Amino acid sequence: MKFVIIIVTTLIFLIPTSVFAETEYTVFIEELPEWADHASNVMFESTKAWEKNNPGLIFYETENPQEANFRVQWVKEFGVEHIGYAYGNQFLEVGLGDSLCGDTWHPFSSNYVNAIMEHEIGHIMGLNHNLDDKNHIMYPIMLDWEYGLVENDFRLTTNYAEFIPFCTNKNTPVTIDIDSDESRYGFDVYVVPSIDALSAWEKGNPFEYFAGSGCFAKDVLNFKGICDDVGPNSGLLIMTGNKLSNPLVTFDVSYEMESNDLGMTIPVLFPGVTNIPIPVPAPIPEPTPEPTPTPEPEPEPTPEPEPEVVIIPESSPKPIPAIISNDFGSARIDTSEIKLLSGDSKELKIYGNVLFSNPRDRIAMVVTYPDGNSNGELLFPKNDGTFETRFTLNNDSPDGTYEIMITSKQKLIGFLHFTLSHEHILEQMLESPIISPNVDKPKIQEEESIIESEKDVSENILPPWIKNNAKWWADETVGDSEFISSVQYLIEKQIIKVKGISKYSHSQENIPMWIKNTAAWWADGQISENEFVQGLEFMVNSGIIPVTSDDEITSGHVVVEKKFDFEENKNNVVTTLTELGKSSDFAILFDGDLSAKQNPPAKLHTYKITHTQDGYIGDVVFYEGASSLFNESSFGKFFQIKIFLSNEYGLKPTSTSTQIILDMSSELVDWGSLNQKTTLVDWILDTIEVIPREKNGDRVSVITNDDVELKLTSKDTGLGYVELLISKKLTP
Repeated sequence: MKFVIIIVTTLIFLIPTSVFAETEYTVFIEELPEWADHASNVMFESTKAWEKNNPGLIFYETENPQEANFRVQWVKEFGVEHIGYAYGNQFLEVGLGDSLCGDTWHPFSSNYVNAIMEHEIGHIMGLNHNLDDKNHIMYPIMLDWEYGLVENDFRLTTNYAEFIPFCTNKNTPVTIDIDSDESRYGFDVYVVPSIDALSAWEKGNPFEYFAGSGCFAKDVLNFKGICDDVGPNSGLLIMTGNKLSNPLVTFDVSYEMESNDLGMTIPVLFPGVTNIPIPVPAPIPEPTPEPTPTPEPEPEPTPEPEPEVVIIPESSPKPIPAIISNDFGSARIDTSEIKLLSGDSKELKIYGNVLFSNPRDRIAMVVTYPDGNSNGELLFPKNDGTFETRFTLNNDSPDGTYEIMITSKQKLIGFLHFTLSHEHILEQMLESPIISPNVDKPKIQEEESIIESEKDVSENILPPWIKNNAKWWADETVGDSEFISSVQYLIEKQIIKVKGISKYSHSQENIPMWIKNTAAWWADGQISENEFVQGLEFMVNSGIIPVTSDDEITSGHVVVEKKFDFEENKNNVVTTLTELGKSSDFAILFDGDLSAKQNPPAKLHTYKITHTQDGYIGDVVFYEGASSLFNESSFGKFFQIKIFLSNEYGLKPTSTSTQIILDMSSELVDWGSLNQKTTLVDWILDTIEVIPREKNGDRVSVITNDDVELKLTSKDTGLGYVELLISKKLTP
C-alpha cells in the first residue's frame, strides 16, 4: 500500500480517484488503544460536524471492513512531525500524539484530533487543499495545534533550576500541577515568557514573569494554579534554594492548556440536498378538453446569418514553479525538469530562507513522490535564516511530478514541483554484449570475445557457485559486495579480460538495477552462459561494475587492498570539507603536523574550523595509529577523523555546530553500511538533544561494525561542545 504522510501542522494527501461521488459513507473504525481515552468521541464528533454542514451527508459505522467505503486506523506517533495521512478515498490514519514537546510523548487534545480527522475525511470525499483561507478545514497547516495533559518528571539538587516549555502557539489559560518529594524546604516556581529567564537567573540577573494569580509562588512544597493568557515560547521556571532534605528532589509536573474549538470551517459540498423526505403530491384531475382552434398560417421569418464561430485555443498549462515566496520566506530548486540515464543519479539542491528564524527553529520539508509515497526531513536554518539541503534521485526514483512542501513553525512557505523522467538504456544494451531475451542478439566481434573461437559456446566455463551467486544477487538475497567478489574471481582466473579499469569504476555506490536483470536472465536460462560472461566483461571494462584497480592484489576471490595512504585519504577528506564549506559558511585551515610528538609513533595533522560569522569554532584532527588518550577506538590500528565543535554553551558560543556536524557527517559517513534502523540525521539529533546524560553530563552514542566506528559526544553544560569520531579499522 502506498502512503501519503501528513506533517504535524502540515497536511498532505494523495488525490482521490473520484470527487464528491457519495452522500453516504460506511466506515470501519479500528478499536482505540486503552491509553487513548482522549479520542473516544473523535469519530462521532468529526462525522457529525460534516453532517451538520451538509444535510443529506450520512456516515454509518460497520464492524465488517469488507463493507466499508473507507477505514480508519489510529497511530500513537508518526515521528518527525507527522500527524496523519489519507490514501485516496479508501483509507486514513490519525496520529494521537507526538514527542515534540519536551522529547516525551504527549497526547493531542481531543479538539486537535477532531480537526485532524475532519481534515482527512475531507480528503476521503475528494477535497484538495485550500490555500486561500487559513480557517478552512482543508488548509494544509493546522495553525492552532494543542496537546492534552503534558507530564514531566525530573530531579534537581540545591541552587538549580529547570525550564519546562509550554507547548502552544496561541495565548491560552494553562492549568498547572507540581508535586515534589521535598518535605521541609520549599522551591520557587514562575510562569515566564521565554527560556531567557533561565539564562538571566543563572547569571544572577532579574527576569520577567507572569504576575497574575496562579502564575507564581515562592518557598512551596507543591503548587496548583491556573495562569491566564500564557503565550508561545513561555514556560515554567522551577528553582531550588541552598537547602534540601535530600541531595536530589524529584518533581512531578503536569499542565494542560484550555482546549477550545479550533474554529475551522467545514465547507458545504451538497447545496440544496436534504435528507428530509419530500411528500409525493396528490394527482391533479385532468380538465375536460376543449376543441383546439385551427391555427392561422404565419409567414416564415427571414433567416438571420449564423454568427461566425470563433475557436479559442486552450491555454497552455502553467509552468511548474521552481521558486516560491511569501511573507514567511522563500524556497527554490535549481531545476524543474530532470532527465536521468539509467544508472545515473542526481542531487537536487533545495534552498531558501525563512524570515522569522532563530537557531532553535526547524524547517520541515516533505517530498511527495509521483507514486504517492512521502518522505520528510527537518532542517536547521543558519543565523541569517537561510537553509539548504540535497535530495537524491537515482534509478529507483519513480518518474512523474514530485511535490515539495516547506513549512516552519506552523507557517506554510509553499510548494515546489519538479518532474523526473528516465532515459532507458535499451539502445546501449543492444549495442553491448548484454543479451536481452525477446530481442535480436547482436553479433559479437571475434577479436572482442573472451572465448576462444574453437571453443564450443555451450561449454560451461563458470563454476556452479557463480550462477548461485548471480541468482541470489538478482533476488537481493546477497548484496553487491558478494557479487563483485564473484566478478573478481573471474578476473583472476582470466575468464574476464580487463583492458584497464575505467575512470568511472568507483563513481557509483551501487550497481545499476538493470544489471540484475541480466543476472536473473542467465540464472533462469533465458540467455547463455557465454553471453553472460561477455556482458560482464563489457560492464567491467566500461566501469559500470566497480572492481579493484590494477594496483590492488587479488587472492582467490577475496580482495586485498593496497597499503593505506594517510596523506591521500586525509587530502581527499580535506578537499570534500573545503567544497562543503563554500555552501555552509565555514572553512578548514591547516594548523600543524604533530606526528613527531606522538608516542607510540603515529601520524597526526590538525586543522582549524572557522565560521564566517562566529570565527574559530573548532578543529578537525586526522590520526593514524593505535588507541591513545586523545584518539580512542576499539580497533587496534585505525585511521580517524575527529571533528570537534564548540556549541552555544562553549567557550566561543555558536549555534552552527549542529548543522555543521550534520553537513560533514552526511559527506563522510557511509551510513547505509552500518545497517541502522534510524537515519544518520536522527541519530545525531537524538544524541545531541534526547538520549539520557551520563554521570559527567555528556550525551554519548557509539555505532560500530567490523570496519567502521562512530562515536558522537554532546555536552551542553559548562564549556559545551559536540565531537564526532569516525574511525576506520586498518590492517596491522
